[in-house]
Amino acid sequence: MQHSLRKTLIGTTLVSLLAVSGLSLAGPRHDGPRGPEQRLAHLSEVLSLTDDQRAAMEDIFREQGQAMRQLHVETESKIASVLTEEQEVKLKAMRDERREKWEERREHRDERRAERGERN
Repeated sequence: MQHSLRKTLIGTTLVSLLAVSGLSLAGPRHDGPRGPEQRLAHLSEVLSLTDDQRAAMEDIFREQGQAMRQLHVETESKIASVLTEEQEVKLKAMRDERREKWEERREHRDERRAERGERN
């Protein structure tokens, strides 16, 4: 019974992670700053940051990015440790398909922006 419960919990966790990662790849749901550079520029303007504050914020965003990348690597490793080889192949195919769809949406969005004369 314990083994079955563990498999169920692992499966549920994996499905949840995939759903959340799919939502995050769908792109921003608002027109606010998209990346750390845009976020910093926005905060600098709105909050009238000094040069020292801006430099400190740059360090904070850089550290955050490194921590997020490390967490991603650790999460991927943990997921791989519980999957069979066949499941890993399926998961990779799912990720590749999601990445391809995301690229198509990004290209389409960029084309629409170019038609409207917007900057990327």
